[in-house]
Amino acid sequence: MTSEKERNGDGIEDTVRKGTVLDHFVEKDEVSQMITTLPALENDLVVLERATERFIVILDRYQEQPHLLDPHLDEMIEQLFQYVKDPSSSQWLFHLAFKYLYTLSKVRGPKAMVRHFSHEVMDLQPALEMMKVQDMEDHKTWETRYVLLLWVSFIIIIPFDLSRLDGSLQGQAPIVDQIMSVAKGYLKKADKTQDAAGYLLAR
Repeated sequence: MTSEKERNGDGIEDTVRKGTVLDHFVEKDEVSQMITTLPALENDLVVLERATERFIVILDRYQEQPHLLDPHLDEMIEQLFQYVKDPSSSQWLFHLAFKYLYTLSKVRGPKAMVRHFSHEVMDLQPALEMMKVQDMEDHKTWETRYVLLLWVSFIIIIPFDLSRLDGSLQGQAPIVDQIMSVAKGYLKKADKTQDAAGYLLAR
């Protein structure tokens, strides 16, 4: 006989039956394939929308067990950063990659997420330049700006004297001043980028 707890959805058996308790990232291969095929979807917005919705639905399953994503984060993030760093990527693909990166960070948490980001000293100037050219008023690409701020916040904690990069700036402000200037601009924004900017300035 079914217990009252099971009928009300409060019992462990009910939880297991509904499939909410997982022991690994079940859809890992499906998600990897989604990321791999993103460039092919640029001209098929219907399929793209369906794929993006599916990506979000899959990751939302792991809101209560985000650690199950950890063994696969490096691979997924590296795939997405390839699109970000590739100069031949269209602006559409560039921003879409950041949208997917944001979705991952929302589930896994930004602090855990950034540890898997590319974080070489050579990444700092390209990441900063990407940040500087973003349109702060474009509400469709806020995920790009959010993740860029997180990325820079992680790069700058590398044990390296950032002033050594200033010699290559050719008359520009010191790189630390540039970072501070950009981040302070986002503190005025009433969206998630404000949180990321605060995190960056706290570093």
